[in-house]
Amino acid sequence: MVEGLARVLARIADGRRAGRLEEARRELADAAARIAGVDVSLLDALGPAAIAAHLDDRLRLGALASLCEERAEIEAAAGDQAAAVRWRSHAAAFRARA
Repeated sequence: MVEGLARVLARIADGRRAGRLEEARRELADAAARIAGVDVSLLDALGPAAIAAHLDDRLRLGALASLCEERAEIEAAAGDQAAAVRWRSHAAAFRARA
């Protein structure tokens, strides 16, 4: 899982750096669903505490933290600083539970 996550994060970051933000968001959403079984729109709506309450797998929580960190970078690249701060907060919450 760790190697797969690293590859996915690299692809997402490459898309972000190339300005393909929607593509990066889609790939991130797909990865969250595959790796942790989490819909990122629900994660953002419900918050990490609600999601983490149903996940007791430290690897998946860590993966979600990494994905949230990358989502923060995507939002920052899109110029949405409020969303970037929110996603960084989500990442920190998952890291605290991992």
